[in-house]
Amino acid sequence: MCCNHEGCDLGDLSVRKYTVICFLSLAGCFATMTVDAVPCVFGGLSGSVSCNNGGLGSNNDSVDELNAASYFGFDDWVFLQKQDTDPPETEIDFDIGLEIDPVASIRTGNWSISDDAFDLFEEILIVLKVGRASSENPIYWSAYLLDGVNTSGIWDTGRQGLSHISVYAHGPQSIPEPSTLSILMLGLFGIVAGKQVKKRLQLFD
Repeated sequence: MCCNHEGCDLGDLSVRKYTVICFLSLAGCFATMTVDAVPCVFGGLSGSVSCNNGGLGSNNDSVDELNAASYFGFDDWVFLQKQDTDPPETEIDFDIGLEIDPVASIRTGNWSISDDAFDLFEEILIVLKVGRASSENPIYWSAYLLDGVNTSGIWDTGRQGLSHISVYAHGPQSIPEPSTLSILMLGLFGIVAGKQVKKRLQLFD
């Protein structure tokens, strides 16, 4: 028995970089893997668990396109923030703390969002958009679903300079409803406080 990996298939995903070490023994075969990132057409985004390419001929990502195609199974994505590289401009509907370094039209760099981002939203995706597509590779952008843990990492377009990075979110985290006991405690506190105020007023009569 021996391990034989010609690729690592995770549904529609393949791992960009891996190492496999096989040991022949009575116990079988042992394999170890090192994964840099989940790639689509572009190089990849560390901290992601899945990715989908933009549609053919789609020059720009948008919330309408993400929802029309139900990216990652959801049709209610909302736009949060975008960082353009040339010129370096920021567009914000909700400040998720997006930062990229450097802010330049290059092929790789660092990304980060707020540490509490996953306390605010159930799912977050990041889009990498390049400036130009080619006849050999007519894809302008890829969307990466974050793993729900990492709020920083490395982005890599692999072939062209970055045009912008966009952040979208699904499902704002629900605020827990107050428990019955909490409501009762608040009510009792209000009653006691009311009696104390009444007594003090009577002392001044």
